[in-house]
Amino acid sequence: LLPPAPPCKSGCGRSAASGFETCCRQCTYSPPDLRVSVSEDVSSGSVRKLAGTYKAVADKLVRGAPVWRHAEGAGWLWRSSSWMISRDESLLGSSRGSIASEHKEAAPHMVGNWQIPDGAGEWKNERGITVKLVVETGGAVECHHDALCDKREKREAELMRHADEVLAKWSGRGGRSGGKAPGS
Repeated sequence: LLPPAPPCKSGCGRSAASGFETCCRQCTYSPPDLRVSVSEDVSSGSVRKLAGTYKAVADKLVRGAPVWRHAEGAGWLWRSSSWMISRDESLLGSSRGSIASEHKEAAPHMVGNWQIPDGAGEWKNERGITVKLVVETGGAVECHHDALCDKREKREAELMRHADEVLAKWSGRGGRSGGKAPGS
């Protein structure tokens, strides 16, 4: 089986087209909306104010990645050496902010751990912060793709289904539990 394709850098949830960083040209210009959630357990009130829906700013990129703006208030989300969130627009592109991703993932909704300043010049993990894709009531991501991207997505889903069937059939004959693989 082939390794999975890398994720689309725009953060839509699809895989990147072969040889490209995004799934399609249209996706590059229409990243999905994001929801930043901050639990009441987070001690910093200024960090809690950054919760809400973020929309991509048209034609605005920082380090080749989209920039999102809070839909109802002051708040910005961008990529630097990690993903950053801040109320201060002048910090765009910098490694300063109120919230930072622990690692530099391909897209903000793929980040596992978010951090906030600890008051002593360091960052501390904050489990009460999440970034997720905004999903319509029908369960589809609010993102647009071209026809070739949609066709490739369907083809990949069919290949994954087939691979799962082969793996299930193979593992049913003892494959992963120590038996020999078919043809060996």
